[in-house]
Amino acid sequence: MKLKKICTLIDELRSLEIFKEKWTNYRITLTEEGGFNTEFSYIPEEDHWPGLYMKAVSDLKEDELDEYNIPVEEWGKRVK
Repeated sequence: MKLKKICTLIDELRSLEIFKEKWTNYRITLTEEGGFNTEFSYIPEEDHWPGLYMKAVSDLKEDELDEYNIPVEEWGKRVK
C-alpha cells in the first residue's frame, strides 16, 4: 500500500508545470538511515526499449545488447 502511495506522489510531482520535460523513468532507493534517494531520467520514445530501465538504447555498448534482447540493427539506428 505504501508503494502505491509513493508512486501516486511521484505521478503528481511529474504533472507539475515546473517540469518542462517529463521524466519517463525513476528510481527510489531507501537508505539504511531511513531516508531515500531519487533518480529521474528522460528517455525519448524513439530511444526506449521494453525492459531497459533508466537507460536509452543509444547509451548501451554493443556487448550489452544481448542482456536486453536488442537487435544490433535497432541499436545501430539509435546510436547514429
